[in-house]
This record gives sequence, C-alpha cells and structure tokens, in this order.
Amino acid sequence: MKILGSLYLIYLIMDFFRTKSDRHGKQKIVSSNRQFCAGMFLNLTNVKVIFYFLIGYISFLIPLFQNHRLMIVILGIVMCLITAISNLIWTGAGALFRRLFLRHDRALNIMLAVLLLYATVEMWQ
Repeated sequence: MKILGSLYLIYLIMDFFRTKSDRHGKQKIVSSNRQFCAGMFLNLTNVKVIFYFLIGYISFLIPLFQNHRLMIVILGIVMCLITAISNLIWTGAGALFRRLFLRHDRALNIMLAVLLLYATVEMWQ
C-alpha cells in the first residue's frame, strides 16, 4: 500500500505542473458535463460518506429505533439532506476561494507539491 500511495502522490505532484492556466487565469476545462459526472461519481463513492451512513445506521438509528421502522427511514432521509447541505456549503466555499486560488495559481501549486512530497517522504519513515 505504501508503494501505491507513494506512486499516487507522485502522480499528483506531476499533475500540478501539467495543469496550465491561460492568460486570463481560467483553467482549461474539458467539458462541464464530464466534470459533473466525475464529481457525482466521486461523491457517490466517497468513503467518508459511506462510513457516515453505515456508522449512523448501525450505531445510532437501529439500536434506538428498533421497533419504529418509519423513524429509521425518516432519519435516513434527514442524513441524506444533511450530506447534501454539507456538499452545497463546501461548493460555496470553493467558489469564494476560486478567485484567490486562480490569482496565486503557481505559488499554490508549488506549495501543494512540496507538501505532497513531504507526505510521501514521511510515509516511508
């Protein structure tokens, strides 16, 4: 796993320097449909979200509401809504910081690459 993790981190470091911005500071985007589908797939396969639901159901909902199946379903829907609202807040924060990130694109890429390289080295110690 260390080897795979290290290779992935090195791939990410190289990807920082492959992504080029045009003169207006906007990153070249393949297509918005493709990005949306990739983001949706990533969100549906997000391990944190899967663990959130599993732990929520197994640890809290099922033991507390064993005899109330409707309550388990309703609280499951509430958990879905909380996740959706959290994603919207995350998206809003990303939109707010986008201008800052585009303005300091090169400096941020170098800083993130150095941090990823540090993480790769620390993984082996």
